[in-house]
Amino acid sequence: MGRIIASIVIGAAVAFGLFVVMAKLIENSARPVDEIPDAPVIDIVMQPPEEDTQTRTRVPPPPPPPP
Repeated sequence: MGRIIASIVIGAAVAFGLFVVMAKLIENSARPVDEIPDAPVIDIVMQPPEEDTQTRTRVPPPPPPPP
C-alpha cells in the first residue's frame, strides 16, 4: 500500500513540476511595444493589356483533287 501512495505522490509532484516548467517556457517577459511602426502601403494595380496584337489572315488550303 505504501508503494502505491508513494507512486501517486511522486507522480503528482512530477506533473506539477512539468506544469511549472511549461508555464515558465511560455511566460512573456518582454515589454510591450510603445510605438507601432507604420505598415507599408501596397498598391496593387493591374496593367491594361496591350492592344497592339498582331493578327494574320489565314488562307485556307486548296481543296484536294477528286479521286
